[in-house]
Amino acid sequence: MTSRVAASNNHPIFGITFSNKYATYLGLDWKKAYLAILDDLQVKNLRLIAYWDQIEPTSGKYDFTDLDFQISEAAKRNAKVVIAVGRKLPRWPECHDPSWIKATGGEEQPQLDYITEVIKRYQSNETLEAWQIENEPFFGFGECATISKTLVERELSLVKSLDPNHPVIVTDSGEWGRFAKLDKEDILGISIYRQTDHNLFGNINLELPPQYYLVKTKWLGWLSPDVWVTEMQMEPWLRNGVDKTIIEDQLKIFDQTNFNDNIKYVSKSGFNRVYFWGVEWWAYLKNADQPAMWETAKELFRS
Repeated sequence: MTSRVAASNNHPIFGITFSNKYATYLGLDWKKAYLAILDDLQVKNLRLIAYWDQIEPTSGKYDFTDLDFQISEAAKRNAKVVIAVGRKLPRWPECHDPSWIKATGGEEQPQLDYITEVIKRYQSNETLEAWQIENEPFFGFGECATISKTLVERELSLVKSLDPNHPVIVTDSGEWGRFAKLDKEDILGISIYRQTDHNLFGNINLELPPQYYLVKTKWLGWLSPDVWVTEMQMEPWLRNGVDKTIIEDQLKIFDQTNFNDNIKYVSKSGFNRVYFWGVEWWAYLKNADQPAMWETAKELFRS
């Protein structure tokens, strides 16, 4: 096992994305895992997810129990939160539709109504820092279609009309996205994946220089303070999923060396805000007596 990366104050503001769905899939008690992220790792910047199927399991009836818990616990610790809202949101299968929406024929109005309820509930919350509308809406990944530009612009207009006081993020794939500028977004969020899986070539490593993403965003008209890394890969890309891959094989794809290298890589990228992707997997490994990544992250977040 390689040594842990040295903590330094010369790094971006680091945060994490947390999915209660994914934590549950990994066999974790998601509330305990979340509190450990806040108290043991001492994370102060979080991207949380307003899953439509959890919030509106029955048409017109809203249940904010899980997201209320996450936001209230973050507020107790003076953390700051980005709330991702929309149909296409982080974690497989990307679109998290409630089961009843199929009976409606997929009209847009129920989606806009749910977004409205989320915005109204949290727009005055002291821990809210920004909204994210959809997740990589124009990038075709997951078991759902891309979101139309027209609908994303309607969503942006809706959020801005309800809450003009918080910035709004729209995200895209760092490697494959075109970073299209819309009318009302304030921040571009990009993902960075260095280890991926290809149907023909298997696991591959992308050897792009860390400054590639900053150069690309500037070339496409973005100012660097307005670009955040909202998804920095810090877990393996597994074709068959964690539940079908033993830990030893997971670590063959993404191990402590990859973890350390990705911290150094993104720290050289030139962006000042980075949200790590994979904190649930670190907790899963820690529960399996593989705590090295969790401990490295603890050192980093506390620096």
